[in-house]
Amino acid sequence: MMVSTVSWRLLVVVLFCYLSTQIQGQSAGGYIRIDERHAYSLSTFNPQGRLQQVDYAMEAAALGTPVLVLCRPQEGVLLMASPQVLPSMFVLDDGTARFLRVTPNLMVAHSGVSADGRVLCAAAQELAIQHEYVYDEEIPIDIFLEEVSLLYQEHTMKIAARPFGATMIVAYQEPAQNIANQEDSTATMLPHCFYRIDPSGAVECLGGNFGVINGGDKFQKDNQLWNDLKDISQSTEPLTMQQGRQKLVEVLLNALKRAADDKAVFTKDKNSKKADKGNIDNNNNKQSYVPASLKNVRRILTASLSHQEGMAMDRFELSRGEIVPPGDRPTT
Repeated sequence: MMVSTVSWRLLVVVLFCYLSTQIQGQSAGGYIRIDERHAYSLSTFNPQGRLQQVDYAMEAAALGTPVLVLCRPQEGVLLMASPQVLPSMFVLDDGTARFLRVTPNLMVAHSGVSADGRVLCAAAQELAIQHEYVYDEEIPIDIFLEEVSLLYQEHTMKIAARPFGATMIVAYQEPAQNIANQEDSTATMLPHCFYRIDPSGAVECLGGNFGVINGGDKFQKDNQLWNDLKDISQSTEPLTMQQGRQKLVEVLLNALKRAADDKAVFTKDKNSKKADKGNIDNNNNKQSYVPASLKNVRRILTASLSHQEGMAMDRFELSRGEIVPPGDRPTT
């Protein structure tokens, strides 16, 4: 009996040592290296001086849908657009607002984990309400950015919590009364601009009048997308807010098509079966090319902010990768 017990214990020790050696020797393939055990701790730096959970949160946020931001200095208009990707064609909406008004001169958007974005936007609105209630004034942009970034940073070191997996985009315009009272040419004034707050709590003022947040390398390295945004921003042609949102939707839709997978669905009409890829005659059969990655993009959401019209939002419905005219959009 004693020999049998010792043998079992020896076998367990040998098996443990073997598994430890295998796990430590693996550099890939789904195993976790022992020297990466710091990844399980939220507030422990790894030997390279990084908080790995924060890095993972930033990667999760970067996987979010792209958000295009654009400023038209000529009209003083801030524009944003983002696609709404749904898990199934039977889902009409996910109940998550992508753009929210915080104050008459401040608008926020989020990209990444939708649930985290909802929490952050709700906290941003509560912060603005409390400030106005206590001080009887609209919350200044510097205080707003500081408080929201502190909320982000708190969750990078809070026990029994995790970092937010969403990026917040802040669109801000200087209040009209401040612009009217700006008589000293040497005084500094925040222009119409965008800010980005990442899961680590870092705040970045987006330089220039346009930008692309998240969406992966396919959007960040799309030179045509950046050139289109630059052309709209620098164009001297007058644009209304509606026209600006329309142009931004067209630019985003073209970028989505360029970033789409090679797989596609070819259809003739509503009643026909799927056509064979090798027998396509666009002139005779009027077939349409629908990239597979666009099948779940239900609509493109847009928002704009200006002194003249305030904040306005619009939803551009998509069908087979194309914008549905307003008169043909479903009423549901």
